[in-house]
Amino acid sequence: MGSRHNYWRQIFIAITSVAACFIYFDAIGPSWQYFDTYYWSRPANISDHSLYVNYARYQSISELAIADNNFGVSWFFLSIADPYDEIQLFIVNIAFMLIAFYFYCKICLAFSMGASAYWAWLLNAFILYFALLINKDMATIAVILAVSWFALQRRFGIIILMIPFVFVLRQQLFLFLAFLLFLELPVLGGKYKSKVAVVLVAGSVAGIIALQTFQFMALESLGEGLTGQITAFFLDEAWLAPLGVPLRILLYIYDYASSIVPFYKGQIDAIKALRIPSIIFFVAITPSFIRALRDTGRRTDFEHYRPLFSVAIAFVSALLINPQINARYLTCLVPLLILLVLIVIHKPMYQRSLRKLPIRPNGLAANRLGR
Repeated sequence: MGSRHNYWRQIFIAITSVAACFIYFDAIGPSWQYFDTYYWSRPANISDHSLYVNYARYQSISELAIADNNFGVSWFFLSIADPYDEIQLFIVNIAFMLIAFYFYCKICLAFSMGASAYWAWLLNAFILYFALLINKDMATIAVILAVSWFALQRRFGIIILMIPFVFVLRQQLFLFLAFLLFLELPVLGGKYKSKVAVVLVAGSVAGIIALQTFQFMALESLGEGLTGQITAFFLDEAWLAPLGVPLRILLYIYDYASSIVPFYKGQIDAIKALRIPSIIFFVAITPSFIRALRDTGRRTDFEHYRPLFSVAIAFVSALLINPQINARYLTCLVPLLILLVLIVIHKPMYQRSLRKLPIRPNGLAANRLGR
């Protein structure tokens, strides 16, 4: 009976998510209404959408450059949908959203999470924004959650097979998967904490080197105020880039948390407003999360959900490659972070579900989680 209730709960949450996305889509109206109104600023990402459409329309596949991060997603969307048919684009994004939710539920099931973990999916209100037009973000969320599941399953072959798709979608995601494999592949050995430090530093240094080498981004686009000054400093002093890792991570967190005040030039910024439910969740749950981390028992407890930490760390490392600080990039990781926080806090339930599993020498369950 419990599994039946769980099944119908998942169906209801999926339908609710799709319905909410459609209501937002219908309320915003066609693309000509996406521009700023008196009250709302940027209710949809029309600027990036226009860029992607123009990329695919006026550039050929032979012009794809190694540092070009726009052509791939443009080519992908225009291969399967009419860029001027917003319903088709909406359907593509909803398909990615349902894939993301599918793997989200599989992870919940693997850790015997309660109903609250499933309902927590609805905190990701920003999926309403990502359901519109051509964008990389909804597909990126699906990739992160799918990779999280396959990492838990130790199915690294599938993760490797995903590399061509993720490279086309967002070139930084190639390094995201590379960092994850470096952290999790048993054959590579090494201490976990040391490998975490390596990937974080590698991401930060690679971003500075790429910007200096390819000059793919104007300095004016690195950010405003203190954020832009800090990024420009590490660009000038590339040898200090490793020292900037904690600071840049804090800047990402600050940029995301600042969405709690969702105004832009006197108007409501839609994407900032849609982040507020997740921000409130993180603020409310942080004390419990810190206590849970502090009270972590045997190392085997951490080893079971370590792949989820590795996914988060690998993605943050890939973010550091981009010299620009933008909360939108971090937003793609939030669904996994919400679930990871709940898993760590509800560790006793998690331990009960896995305590009888035989443990390999490296602390991982001998059989695959959730099968």
